[in-house]
Amino acid sequence: MNSNNPIIKHIRPEIIVKSLSQVLVFTLMMIAGAQIIIPTGITPIVLTTLFIYLAGLSIGKTKALLSTLLYVSLGLVGLPVFTAGHSGFQHIYGPTGGYLVGFMVASWLIGFIHEKNNRKSYRLMALVCGSISIHLPGIAWMSIQFTDNWTAMKSIYWVFIIADLLKIIFALILYKAILTFTKYSKSM
Repeated sequence: MNSNNPIIKHIRPEIIVKSLSQVLVFTLMMIAGAQIIIPTGITPIVLTTLFIYLAGLSIGKTKALLSTLLYVSLGLVGLPVFTAGHSGFQHIYGPTGGYLVGFMVASWLIGFIHEKNNRKSYRLMALVCGSISIHLPGIAWMSIQFTDNWTAMKSIYWVFIIADLLKIIFALILYKAILTFTKYSKSM
C-alpha cells in the first residue's frame, strides 16, 4: 500500500469501525422495529420507519442509506427481518414493495436535508419529506396491487398518516436525547 496516497492517509481504522457500527446498529433497530406490529389489514403499521427517520438525522445520508440497504437486502435474501419475521424477494412484488423502495429514498433524503441545515425546522422538514418519500411509492404500488380494494384501502389510510406523524414527533424527541447524551459523554 502506498502511504503517499492522500485517500489512504485519511482512512483511519477507528473511523471505519465507528461508521460500520453505526450502520449495523441502525440496521438492527430497523429489524427490531419491523417486529413491533400494529395490524391494519393489508399492510401493518411497524416502527421500521421510526428508525429510518432516526438514522437519517443521526448518522447522515450515506450511512443511513447503507443501513436501509442492508436491512432490505437481508430481507430479500431470506433472513427473517421484515414485518413479523417475513423475508424473501417476493416482498418487492407484494403490497409492501413500494414501501421498501421508499425506505431507501427516505433514509438518504432525510440525511441529505439534515446535513444541509440541522436547525430544528429543517429536521422537521427532513422527516416530513422522508415520510412523503415512503408513502408515495407505497401508495402507488398498493394502488396497482389492489385495484379492486383500493377504495377500502384509501378509507383507512389516514391511520398510517397519523402513525407517521407520531413517529416523526418521537424521532425528533429521540434525536434530541441522542444529542444531549452525546454532548454529555464528550464532556466527561
